[in-house]
Parts: sequence; C-alpha cells; structure tokens
Amino acid sequence: MVELFGFSFPVLLVHLATLLCVLFIVVSTDHKAFQWIRGKKETLDARALARAHSWILIGLAGMVATGALMAWPERQHLFQTPAFFLK
Repeated sequence: MVELFGFSFPVLLVHLATLLCVLFIVVSTDHKAFQWIRGKKETLDARALARAHSWILIGLAGMVATGALMAWPERQHLFQTPAFFLK
C-alpha cells in the first residue's frame, strides 16, 4: 500500500476528491441562491436544490468516513489532543 504523509494514498485521494466535489456543489448552489436574492432569477428549481442537498449529504458522509479511516491509526495521539475535538 502506498503511503503519503503517513496516510493510505487511496483514502487520502478519495477524501480530497470528495472535498473538492462538495465544495464545487456548495459554491454553485450558493451562486444560484445569490442570483435569486439579487432578483436575477425568479425561482430556484426545487428538484435541483434537493439533488444538490443529497449530493452534499453523501459527500459529507464520505468525508467523515474517510476522515475516520485516516484518524484510526493515530487515535491514541489524537484523543489526547484538544485541537482534534475542535475539528
């Protein structure tokens, strides 16, 4: 298994790819909402909004799962670090 910065490379790659995908969906949805607030769009498509929320929820679940996989080997150290609980 290839490791990068002490993490399993495929897990880190999935974690970062999920982060970028969720970030793109959030920014694009916020852009559409901002257009609606400014009056440039009359309505927001409810189906598209529900679909975006579903993808964001799936992405956040993926982030939590891959984050847990990366944190598991270092759990003894992380549970003693106050900054870990803030995250």
